[in-house]
Amino acid sequence: MRRALISALAIVLATTAATRDAFAEKKIQKVLKADIAGCDKAPPNIRSDFLAHVKRSCEGKTQCRVGPTQLYASADLSTWQCKKGFSVRISCGRSDIQEYPTDVMTQKIDVFCDAP
Repeated sequence: MRRALISALAIVLATTAATRDAFAEKKIQKVLKADIAGCDKAPPNIRSDFLAHVKRSCEGKTQCRVGPTQLYASADLSTWQCKKGFSVRISCGRSDIQEYPTDVMTQKIDVFCDAP
């Protein structure tokens, strides 16, 4: 009886570890690029600030929602002539790189890794 209980426990633990590993593959491992197009009159740190924001919001998570309006007011983006949109490129695993482009600056996008 004791052996059967130990075997059952071992199976449950192995299944839990395999499930955890499967979900780990779906997490965003690294934000490779987060760029705002245009912005001719923007402060010089706008792109680096946006990249840092996206990394903080997305890395290690299964999904995130990001956009420049989380950092800057829409009026400021318009004043800085940021009108062309933005993009986010992520790594989801060994060689799985995905890109999420937009053509609207005020949009927020859901960034996630596709199922393996």
